[in-house]
Amino acid sequence: MNADAVALHSLDARAREQGLSRGRRLPLSASTVRIVLGCIWLLDGLLQFQSYMYTHAFVVQVLDVNAQGEPSFIGWPILTLARLYGSDASLWNTLAGLTQCAIGLGMIVSARTVRIALLASFAWAAVVWWFGEGFGLLFSGAPVSPLMGAPGAVLLYALVGLLVWPTSRRAVRSVADGGPTGDRAGRAIWSAVWLEAAVLWLLNVNRSSGAIRAQLLGMAAGAPHLIARWQIALAAATRGHGEVVAVALALASIMIAGGVWIGRLRVSALAVGSLLSLAYWVLGQNLGGPFWIGNATDVNAGPILVLLALALMPAIVPTVQRSRARERGAPREPRRSRSWRPMVVAAAVALVALTGGLIVATHLHVASAGDGASSAMIGMDMTGRGSSELTGSKPCTDSGCSIPEPRPNELSVAGELGPALAAVWLTPTATGLNARLELLTPTMSPVHVPVTIAAAASRQACGPGCWTFTLPSGLRTLALSAREQGREYNLRLPIGWERGHGAGARRLLDRAVATMRSLAGVRVRETLTSGPPSPVETIRYRFSAPDRMSYYVNANARVVAIGASEWSFAPGQGWQRSAFGSGSFSTRDWYDWLAYDRSIQLLDEHGGGTRRVADVALMSKALPVWFELRIAVASGRVLRVGMVAGGHFMVDHYSDYGVPQKIVPPTAG
Repeated sequence: MNADAVALHSLDARAREQGLSRGRRLPLSASTVRIVLGCIWLLDGLLQFQSYMYTHAFVVQVLDVNAQGEPSFIGWPILTLARLYGSDASLWNTLAGLTQCAIGLGMIVSARTVRIALLASFAWAAVVWWFGEGFGLLFSGAPVSPLMGAPGAVLLYALVGLLVWPTSRRAVRSVADGGPTGDRAGRAIWSAVWLEAAVLWLLNVNRSSGAIRAQLLGMAAGAPHLIARWQIALAAATRGHGEVVAVALALASIMIAGGVWIGRLRVSALAVGSLLSLAYWVLGQNLGGPFWIGNATDVNAGPILVLLALALMPAIVPTVQRSRARERGAPREPRRSRSWRPMVVAAAVALVALTGGLIVATHLHVASAGDGASSAMIGMDMTGRGSSELTGSKPCTDSGCSIPEPRPNELSVAGELGPALAAVWLTPTATGLNARLELLTPTMSPVHVPVTIAAAASRQACGPGCWTFTLPSGLRTLALSAREQGREYNLRLPIGWERGHGAGARRLLDRAVATMRSLAGVRVRETLTSGPPSPVETIRYRFSAPDRMSYYVNANARVVAIGASEWSFAPGQGWQRSAFGSGSFSTRDWYDWLAYDRSIQLLDEHGGGTRRVADVALMSKALPVWFELRIAVASGRVLRVGMVAGGHFMVDHYSDYGVPQKIVPPTAG
């Protein structure tokens, strides 16, 4: 037996020991994995050029949120970067998008740029995982689960990139076997990811009876109709069985983690892990939501976990018969040319051109908003939705609607019409009102649902989810109704206002803010929802001036904030102390309505004597956000606050004015 035959016999024996099949070689090459990874990076870069990313809402709703509940050494740098980012969102967001596009192209276009692109991806992944994902919120005490994409997609990007770093090693067992870590370390990474998933499922916050149901319903609110139906059906099936499902998923995760170390189970473990990841991706991550949400920065964890599984899929060694034929001198089969590579390069070039077009379009969009924006709004509103006449507002498109700020003689009010935000702008005329209605998603994109508008005349469409119409004079409320997924939703909006009383309403608001800030204590009962099918949360606050707050949610979560410190409690986890997210809590900051008084109107005054109350409407296009305050005229106290923003419908009821509230650190009593 010659040396080649001995080597073949040894390889075949080793394959049998590991339980590997025989017939073909590696299912895919390391270069293919790198190209797929590069395409994902490129897609993430393109998502960065969405108009939402250039708004102050991205800073507040993404970057700032990641600092909430984090230890100070994690949260403070996030807040610092958020302030820097918000100072010139156009510049920093464009650089972020270009960086990710460059990383993706470097992995796709040429083998010469792969190492540089991978090094850049490691550095960028570290930055994004910290500042953009808050380390997957693993240290914040927030409820995170594998269903929602924990521990964060960008960490998995870096791990896959590490496994396929180009080396001179020959890949024998798997694609990862040819990388710097080798096959064994690759399997260790896979096991660590899935063992972490098991631990997360066993936490009380994910193991409670309603946790999985709440997560599914929360994602259904922003999902396409087809996926939402599955999510709602599955949420109904898990009602009351959340603990059993969580334990079952934890056990499955443990078996997936351990299966890759058993030769005959390795393929099954990788396949089951891939299928479960895709199920999470569809049901818990809405396919990443990049193409319909408008604020997604990546495709989430599902696809990258599948790519990790493919990089670890075991090699299938050559058959003995084919190898012996080669030993006898039979000619080898001609190697097939990789005809797909030019196609990938062409696609990459097309994506580069698209990226350039997006950059130009976005800059023109932002620049048009800046022409006439006041200095007070710089850094606050980068949406490009400048003030305009109602009749001259740009029509809605499939990607967004124009959100004008009302002029002094105009009124804008909004409310919850099912899962949609219904916003109305009204202009007085000699015979009645000119009105414009927009139905909006949480990211201010149009909702494609027919709506009935009571008493409307001369109705015309102004784009998807947008209508203009006229209303008769004397009408005090506007009745709207819409039907979606077999359910009918109704809304009544106040549209009568005391014209010419804007200055008086502003003085009333100034007095109310001063009164509330002077109180020693107060209680607030808040109801909050993002619209059906999401549940309505009830939150009960207590405030004690100057710097103490406590609240608890109907899900038994509790928080205490005193100055710069915060304590949070979740069932089964006990109290956790951290730095307060925005630096230091102050009761004065709670009454921040003056920040949104760009447009203010007096809706109505009614009652008599000490019971006389006034309803005041505020609207600011900064987020945008709408407020309606009910104020006791005699005392200046705020009785009720309604707030409407994208995917955020809130009502606060105030009580126990001036009553000191006992709020102490949990460890002190």
